[in-house]
Parts: sequence; C-alpha cells; structure tokens
Amino acid sequence: MTGAPDPSDGTGAADPAVSSRSGGDDVTSPPRSPWGVVVPLAVALVALVAAVYVATRVSSDGAARDADEAAGLSAPDPGAAAVYIESSAPRYGSLPQLVKASDLIVEAEVIESVQGRWFGEPSTGGGGGRILSRMATLEVSRVLAGPTPLENRVLIEEEGWTEDGAPVRVDGLGAAEVGDRGIWFLTPGGDSEVGAYLVVNFQGRYLFRGDTLEGAKPTGSSGAEDYGFALVKEIEAMSPEELVTQIAASTVSSTAGAHPLDEPAG
Repeated sequence: MTGAPDPSDGTGAADPAVSSRSGGDDVTSPPRSPWGVVVPLAVALVALVAAVYVATRVSSDGAARDADEAAGLSAPDPGAAAVYIESSAPRYGSLPQLVKASDLIVEAEVIESVQGRWFGEPSTGGGGGRILSRMATLEVSRVLAGPTPLENRVLIEEEGWTEDGAPVRVDGLGAAEVGDRGIWFLTPGGDSEVGAYLVVNFQGRYLFRGDTLEGAKPTGSSGAEDYGFALVKEIEAMSPEELVTQIAASTVSSTAGAHPLDEPAG
C-alpha cells in the first residue's frame, strides 16, 4: 500500500522512525507499507527479519490511535526475542555530516520510558501489522548543538514493539533503558502537539559504558560492513569527552551528505 492512508485508519503524525536531513535539503527515501507513519524529513523502506512484514511510512494528517483503542493486540513482552528491522533511512559517512543532519544534540539520561502510540493496521483486521511506539523522556545535562530544551527535558519517540509484543531494533539500534546516559543526535518528529524528537538514524545514539561509548550493533541481516557502521565504530573508539570535543569542532567539509545503502561516500 502506498500513498496517503485514509484518516480513518488511525495512522498518525509523529513517526518513531529513523529520519534525517542532509545539507539544507530534506532527504527522502522510498516509502514503505502498511504501517502508515509520518516522517516529514524522511521515509524509510524496511523489512522485518524474523517475520514477514513490509512497512510503509507515508504522510498523513490523521491522528494515531491510542493504545487503548487497539483491541486484541498483545502488550509488550519483555521476554520476547527482538524483531530486527533493516531501514533505508539516510546514512552518513562522517561525524560532521551527522552533526549537520541533527537539529539538537544532547548529553542526557533516560528518566522515563513508556508505551506510546499505535501506527498501522492490525494483522487481525487484514492489515500488515501494527507497531507501538516508545516514548522516552531525557533529562539533559549538556546541549552540544541546537536550542536549549524547556526545563532541560526532551521527549523522544521511537519504534517500540510489534503487535505481538516483541521489541523492535532498527538497524541494530535497540531502546535505551531508564538510567542510561549518553549522547543523542536528534531531529524534530513533526507533530507539534506531541513535541517529540526522533533519533536521526541508527548512527545517532551512543550510550556511556564507563569511559567508553556504545552505539548500534550489526544484527540480523545488517553486517558490520554495511555503509554507515564504519562511522559507528569510529565514534565508539572515542571517549565520551572526545566525542563532545569532536562535535564542537565538526564542520561539513563535503557536500556529499547522506548516501543510500551500499553507495560509498563521495
């Protein structure tokens, strides 16, 4: 299914998806079906590796259904095996490009993580399956780039669970837990009523593990050789303070910007 969904299907505004911008222009990737979810800055084609799902994010003015309206769908199952999603969201070849794609970069701690909103059509009703977003609140200790958040709090929305309750991992990036500290590269989610940010892509979050950084891990059909993971490894080799210094010093020296999967940086 492509094109804008019928507003009656309950698909909605802020997309928990990976999204990003390159240079001064919006970067658009192919649409995906049928989890009609809005990402104003980018849309991504994904395939679920442990199940047969195809999802499409397309633009819509409709409001997402509240989780309470999703009758018959399973609650998140903390013991369920993760479902791996491979996305075609823009990927970046250097830290300066990643910094330029981000509207807000913060050092923060997760202080709350709750269920969010349902997107898509339930498989029991003939749809391809819903996805339940996760809403996490960050308490910001340092703003590394972008505007200072109100009361030093930032709300982020991301993919959370399938309708069977399995946690979702996008391009090897799983959810951060309450108490986790790290650095987030963020972009607005596009829903002014919700006010949530999105992580730029799988390259856009690094948790503090002592004096080291932990980014996305190649899993499922995503390999360490895939375009974009070299930058993750480069950043993981830094200490948290080294990353802060590099973010401050970063300027884009190339107009190459984002590249599709398997396309080398120019």
